[in-house]
Amino acid sequence: LALQCEGAELAASRAAFESWNRKQPGGGMVEAAGGVAFYFGVDSPLSQVLHAGLRGEVTEAEWRKIEDLYRENGAPIHVSLCPLADQSLIDLLGRRGYSIVQMENTLCRKLAPGEHWPAVTPRVLTHAARPEDFEQWSRAFQEGFFSLEQDLPEIRSLARAFFEAPHTVPYCGYYHGVLGAVACLLTLGDTALFAGDATRPAFRARGMQRALITERLRHAAASGVRLAVACALAGSSSQKNYERMGFRVAYTKAILRKELS
Repeated sequence: LALQCEGAELAASRAAFESWNRKQPGGGMVEAAGGVAFYFGVDSPLSQVLHAGLRGEVTEAEWRKIEDLYRENGAPIHVSLCPLADQSLIDLLGRRGYSIVQMENTLCRKLAPGEHWPAVTPRVLTHAARPEDFEQWSRAFQEGFFSLEQDLPEIRSLARAFFEAPHTVPYCGYYHGVLGAVACLLTLGDTALFAGDATRPAFRARGMQRALITERLRHAAASGVRLAVACALAGSSSQKNYERMGFRVAYTKAILRKELS
């Protein structure tokens, strides 16, 4: 199960990187240590190492290849550490001075053929985004994840990476006709990753995220998906919303960080 979930997250980052790098060359991707290191920019939350240590022993030489990607770009390194990673990686990260900065839960739920999901609230309408929705979608993404005062071009490029990524459908959620939340769904065979959930502050606690989860569950089930996967900060409102929709915590990952000179 962990390999299936981690594989879905890795596929989503590959798709986002492919989309992002077409419009903004200068990123980087290194495959080593059983995983993939992505560089989307110094401050991007997508600049991280995924799936490392899940294919056996990790050596110091392999890990240096990964660290070099971030060192050459003057960026810190973030590692998403699955609890099933090989012990050699855990020991290596300890020796090299990595620190845990946060905990993240991977949640999943099975989808049954013919399963039905009623509307969360009649005040919220949801639909798959159209190309002409991008400007509003990206602004809601920015406001929900960051703030409107941060560097707009960099965040817009990240939003476009999600919006245009292969195998991905972006979604819009409207509260009384006003765009209040956005999200994405990446589908790969019988597995789907629910990602990119962002709710504008003024529209929180109004059922927006749950409505978008419901819409994506319907789409996923209709596409033949049998396993739905999501990631959320441990104990966050996002985790609670997914649990209300039938998702359960499969395992908890540590996010580790190190500054590279």
